[in-house]
Amino acid sequence: MSHINQDEDELKLTSLDAGFEGGRHEQREQLLPTTQQGAPQPATPIAYLDGLRGLAAVMVYFQHHVTSYYGDGAEILKPYGHNGSHHLAALPFIRIFVTGGSAAVMIFFVLSGYVLSRSALRMARDGQSPNKSLLSALVRRPIRLFMPPACISIFCAISQQLPFRPLGDGPPVHANIVAELWNWACELLKTFNPFIAHGPWIQWFTYDPPVWTMAYEFNGSLLVFATVALYSRYFSAQGRAIMFALTAVICWYTVHWAMPCFLIGVVLSQNDVAGLDQAFFKRLPPRVASGIYHTCFFLGWFMLSMVRHEEPADEHRIPAASQWQFLRSFVPSLYFDNPWLPGNMIGAALVIYALLRLPWLQSFFNSLKRLGKVSFAFYLVHVPFLWIVGNRFNRFLGQPVPEGGQQSMFDGILHVPDIGPPGFSTRYLIAQAVILPLTLAVSELAMVWFDEPAVTLSRAFANKVLGSFKR
Repeated sequence: MSHINQDEDELKLTSLDAGFEGGRHEQREQLLPTTQQGAPQPATPIAYLDGLRGLAAVMVYFQHHVTSYYGDGAEILKPYGHNGSHHLAALPFIRIFVTGGSAAVMIFFVLSGYVLSRSALRMARDGQSPNKSLLSALVRRPIRLFMPPACISIFCAISQQLPFRPLGDGPPVHANIVAELWNWACELLKTFNPFIAHGPWIQWFTYDPPVWTMAYEFNGSLLVFATVALYSRYFSAQGRAIMFALTAVICWYTVHWAMPCFLIGVVLSQNDVAGLDQAFFKRLPPRVASGIYHTCFFLGWFMLSMVRHEEPADEHRIPAASQWQFLRSFVPSLYFDNPWLPGNMIGAALVIYALLRLPWLQSFFNSLKRLGKVSFAFYLVHVPFLWIVGNRFNRFLGQPVPEGGQQSMFDGILHVPDIGPPGFSTRYLIAQAVILPLTLAVSELAMVWFDEPAVTLSRAFANKVLGSFKR
């Protein structure tokens, strides 16, 4: 198998950016260190990473639906105990499945760094040059990241000019279809610009807000490819791990928070490829090693449950309710407006580290492989589908029309009382029992129509470009 094709197969195991390669995991890899010490373990695919990616996409989905249904200022979006409120959905460990969008993005970015670097690091370990593999991935990257969002969002732009246009926080309607498509194209190019800041309340894509992460996925990919190519040439396995970690620390203090996430993933990948921690854990009794792995998992889960405080922190104060006051001295000033991000970042790293070592956790996420297969399409379609179908169905069940919203003859036809705690109230759960399966069904179509063709096109383009250098 050529390095190009080998790299393509390796990268099918990806986070929200890296793969979306149809979920096919034909490569088998040596089992990572687990709680079972002793004889070498049989080979097994690491498709459970797809399952984690799928669950993270669902976390983003529920974050947006909860915010749309209960409002941007809902108490369940705040830390447990904020203003004397004690909601079940705001409890640590539980809240990640209700309002865990920020945590999910951290998981995506760390997974991206892990998977994008793994093939090249294995080649470096085996004494091969990873440059051709990295170049192939670099050529494919823009098509993989940018083609599906462009194809999906244009449908949202066209729907703006139709009677069944988006409801809620969608983009403003323009005078005609030409003006709408022109605005869509301008916004799309700006959203894909890797040289400007993106994100909620900064710059995001009004036709499909989650697409704001794509520019950081691209930047993070470039950082991964560059550091792996450089450090693989000049450093040993241990030296590479140290250099990746030092680069992550530098990025932690100097650049956007997405970049250290990618490099943390590379550190995890280098550790597993070289087995850097195996010597330590082999000296421990299996139960002690298992206890450490489980501690990493539950501590990471807890840290992923940290959320935004009601009031932004300033340079002198980090909110006590953020639940990580003990880390204050290590937090750079650029995080003071987003004090939950470092905790989420560390939590994502701990959860992924534990997942790579706990067989029972791997079995659970293996059962979610199908969800991982459609996760990229699901991530891209869920907000437009919420605007076009979800909000209408919520109103059909009796959800009040927002102030200034347009009334419809279908509002409240099947009125369902909204009883129960926020996040688990009756009307919301009944609505989700319909909207979630429909969103998954539309995601399947989007995967077939846009995601899989992007895989084929990117592979063909890479083969064409790299093949031209051989002539």
